[in-house]
Amino acid sequence: MDRRLQILLVLFFKEVACLEVSGYLGKSVTLPSGGNSSWNPTTIKWSIFTNNTWIGTYIGGKTVTNRLDEYTGRLSLNISSGDLTIHNLKSSDAMEYTVDIKTSEKDPIVNKIKLTVKQHLQEPTVKKLYHAHVEGGCWMAFNCTSADQHVTLTWRYNKSLNPSHMYPNDRIMLLFLNQEQTDAKFTCVSNENKESVSSQLTRIHLGKVTFDLN
Repeated sequence: MDRRLQILLVLFFKEVACLEVSGYLGKSVTLPSGGNSSWNPTTIKWSIFTNNTWIGTYIGGKTVTNRLDEYTGRLSLNISSGDLTIHNLKSSDAMEYTVDIKTSEKDPIVNKIKLTVKQHLQEPTVKKLYHAHVEGGCWMAFNCTSADQHVTLTWRYNKSLNPSHMYPNDRIMLLFLNQEQTDAKFTCVSNENKESVSSQLTRIHLGKVTFDLN
């Protein structure tokens, strides 16, 4: 088989697979090249867009990672593995990347990596809707909201609290505390996949006269 045709076939089949990688805004993420550090690459080219605009290269023993202003100062290229690290991730970094690696011993490899940029969950907002003193204690209602979409909101409270009446749902919590209970802490937790953040309201002293919930 003609050497040029063989290389073209290798490139064609290598480009079929597309690895998906995700990172968080402001953080760093490494795009794996699919190469091996034992290969001793002679050429590494990372590119974007359909016209294969280079953003990071290793050619002729020289590493260049400032080819595009958008990535200047934010790229690190591992010339042993071919992996590319993007620092201080931006929303605009979410796209498909192509890496082309050549070695002196193996056929060239071309891989595509689809990068998704996420944002860490924001703390939910907890507000007291109302409180009402009645004989023997106090009724309270809280509201929990999140600026993030597709999250699950849950309520927690310290085990020693033991409210006599409690009606929580995903956003509103209505409960009754008797006047003998102290150190009440109410926490709303926002969850998505394996990430969670929370906000808390604390009541230090619950008495007949004073009511000092923040």
